[in-house]
Amino acid sequence: MASQHHVQAVDRILSTSRYPVSRAKLMEALECSDSTIGRVISHMKHTQGAPIEYKRQPAGYYYNNKKGEKFELPGLWFNESELYALLVSQKLLLDIQPGFFSTHIQPLLGKIKSILEASQHHSDEFAAKVKILHQAHRKIDNSIFQKIATGLMKNEQLNIDFYKRETGITDNRNVSPLRLVYYRDNWYLDAWCQTRNEFRTFSVVNIKKVTELKQKSKSFDEAALESYFSSAYGIFSGKAINTAVLHFTPYRARWVADENWHPQQKSQWLANGDYELQIPYSKSQELIMDILKYGADVTVVSPSSLVQAVKAQLINSLKNY
Repeated sequence: MASQHHVQAVDRILSTSRYPVSRAKLMEALECSDSTIGRVISHMKHTQGAPIEYKRQPAGYYYNNKKGEKFELPGLWFNESELYALLVSQKLLLDIQPGFFSTHIQPLLGKIKSILEASQHHSDEFAAKVKILHQAHRKIDNSIFQKIATGLMKNEQLNIDFYKRETGITDNRNVSPLRLVYYRDNWYLDAWCQTRNEFRTFSVVNIKKVTELKQKSKSFDEAALESYFSSAYGIFSGKAINTAVLHFTPYRARWVADENWHPQQKSQWLANGDYELQIPYSKSQELIMDILKYGADVTVVSPSSLVQAVKAQLINSLKNY
C-alpha cells in the first residue's frame, strides 16, 4: 500500500506542474526508489481514481483532467506536518475546555489518527511529546459554557446570574454575547449588557446560571469591539484613559524587550541602558499586579496616580514581614 505522504506529494506535484513530470523527478522529489513511484502511481490510479496518464514526448506523468474539471484526492488529506499541527491544536482544545470541544472534534481526530496510522505513524506517541502546563486555571461548568457558546453562535441574547467576587453578591443581567476570550488560562465573555446599556466583560467561571432568551443579540462591527475591548491593558479594560510609563533595568530588559504587553505599546532604549515601556490602560488593578512581579527591576515613572498606587501596595506588603 502506498504511504499517505507519498500520495500527497505526487498529487501536489502533478496538480501544480504545467508539463509532464518525469519518473526521475518524482523519485528525486519523494527521495524514494523507482519501484515506490510505480506503487504510488498504481495506487492513485486504481484506488483513488486519479486520471494519471503517461506521455512519451516529453516523457512524464500528468493529470488528464476533463475540460472544466480538476481532480482532488477523495477524503481528508493532509501532509504530515499539517496533521501534526492539527494534533497539537486538538490537544490544546481538549485541554482548555475538554467537555465542550471533545464532542465536536473527536470525529476529526479519528480521521487524523487513521491517516497517520496508514503512514506508519502513531498519533498517541506524538501527543505524548506535547505537554501543556496551566497556571491559576479555574474550572468552569461545561453546561454553562455550552449555553454561552450556543447563544454566541446563534446571535441570541442570554440571561445570566453573575457572581461578583468583590462584593459577594449575585447579580442578574440580560446580555448580548459578542465573543469568548481565552486569557491567562481562563475564559471570559465579552458582551453588550442590555441591563446597563454598555459593554462588559464577564468571567465565565463566575456565571452561575444561563437562560436562552430567543431574542436576537445587539450587533456591533469589529472596529467598535476593538475600540472598547482592546484599547487598554488587561481583560477588564474598557477604553484607555491613561498611559503607564515603566522603566526596566538593563538586566530585566533582556526579557521584557521581547514581550508584547499590549498591541499599542511603545518602547525605547534609554541612554542609561534602561528599557522604557509605555502602555495604555484604563483600570489599573491588573497592571499593578504585573508591575509588582518585577520587584526592584521596574520603576513606574508616570502617571503619578499609578506611582502612588504601586508605592502603597509595596508599603502594605512590607507590613506583612
